[in-house]
Amino acid sequence: MTVAAFTTMIVVTTVSPGPAVAASAPMVFTQVPGPVGSLPEQVTCPSATSCYAAALESGGEENVLVSTNGGITWSNTGPLQSAPAGFAGEIACASSTVCYLPLVNFNGMTPTMSAIETTVNGGVTWLATTTSLPAGVAFLEQMSCPTVGTCFGYAMNTGLTNGSIVETTDGGAVWTSSATTSIGMGLSCPSITTCISVSNGASLVTTNGGTSWVSVSFPSGFSG
Repeated sequence: MTVAAFTTMIVVTTVSPGPAVAASAPMVFTQVPGPVGSLPEQVTCPSATSCYAAALESGGEENVLVSTNGGITWSNTGPLQSAPAGFAGEIACASSTVCYLPLVNFNGMTPTMSAIETTVNGGVTWLATTTSLPAGVAFLEQMSCPTVGTCFGYAMNTGLTNGSIVETTDGGAVWTSSATTSIGMGLSCPSITTCISVSNGASLVTTNGGTSWVSVSFPSGFSG
């Protein structure tokens, strides 16, 4: 796989302070340089200064770019576990220093879970953890981790026709099924008891840590 050279990075937004910021203050976008040869795929910022961006390197390896100043400058942490024929899911951070990144491999045309890369020191080092998914679950696409070690995830089921919400309490080594859903489009868990998953036409909500889920329809005309 060939990745085009990359010379500019994520935009940074700043807003002038004041009581009516949302209504009157203009946003300022600044384009900043990024490491050459890295193609960022998605970004998450657990704090105003700490940001992590999953990136594809020129050799096909997945990598993580780290910023400690709100996206002004970025450093390359070095290749993660090689997945030249696969892709990374979305980075989930439980704090400004603890983050998780699911990696997916393709075996022929069948996606399978590779590992979950974890950092506990702000991206300085990453450790690959082999993960055990429930039967019938193929791979993780998204994770949301309200606390260190406790995460919910959206996973595609075998056959790629629907998905599952899964959860872990050990940082991703072992996952258990929590709910079945259609193909998901987003997952966010602000606490260990509350989690929201959105899919086509509706959302699933739990307020008891995944013990039960309630389906909530979107307003007419919205698909999620």
